[in-house]
Amino acid sequence: MFELVIDLVEGETYHVVQTGGFVEGDMIYLGGSFFRYFDSTCSFQVHQRYYNFYRYVTKHEYYTKVKEKYDQTSLNIVLKRLVDESFQW
Repeated sequence: MFELVIDLVEGETYHVVQTGGFVEGDMIYLGGSFFRYFDSTCSFQVHQRYYNFYRYVTKHEYYTKVKEKYDQTSLNIVLKRLVDESFQW
């Protein structure tokens, strides 16, 4: 799974897609507007406004977020049943 990212973290690997849909590949963010391909040593500059950057989300991270959302929803349901909605402090 991929997640669209706006704030890039230096040293992280991103899947880069040009705005028109052309896939550039996996690149490592070096800071500023400089990147390098995952399997290369030379760096180059990318104009970030023309590209979308996606971060790979692990299954564990995805399921953790889903479980947190489920737990929050369940808690809200239980609290609404325990406390009448007209309850005021």
